[in-house]
Amino acid sequence: MNRYLLTIILSSMILSGCAGNPASDAALRSANQALENQFSPLRYVSTPSDSGGSIANVEWAGVPGQSISERAPQVRQDIFGAIMRNCDLQSSALAETRIVKHEVPTFYEVWVFNDPLSERTDKKSGLAVVMTQLPNGGGVDIQYYGDCHSKEAPAFHFSN
Repeated sequence: MNRYLLTIILSSMILSGCAGNPASDAALRSANQALENQFSPLRYVSTPSDSGGSIANVEWAGVPGQSISERAPQVRQDIFGAIMRNCDLQSSALAETRIVKHEVPTFYEVWVFNDPLSERTDKKSGLAVVMTQLPNGGGVDIQYYGDCHSKEAPAFHFSN
């Protein structure tokens, strides 16, 4: 996640006030919209805290599901080839695919890998894979977003 986006997220969360506050909820929605607009593989999710208030933790975007690339073996092979070349992540390390948006012509997914080089405690790394169907059978444009080896992202605690 780039520094600029992290600064926006932190600023909107700090300025928004306490958990349960409509401004806090709006800040979380705004931060997640910014992450979606940048095709980030991450989203913030708020959960109640044992000490009161809530905690906004980072989770993978989307819901578990079957990749659209399962229907196009050549596209799938191209995706894995690029991930292996650029990130040294093998297809056998794929833990799950998560569907963010499947709306023609753009298909936005998060591919989560078991990764010993990940800095996250769960040792997983995720990449957003965005496939855009080109007009007139012109193929598929594939873009990748996120760090090859995911970093641990900060959690935010909102007190009452």
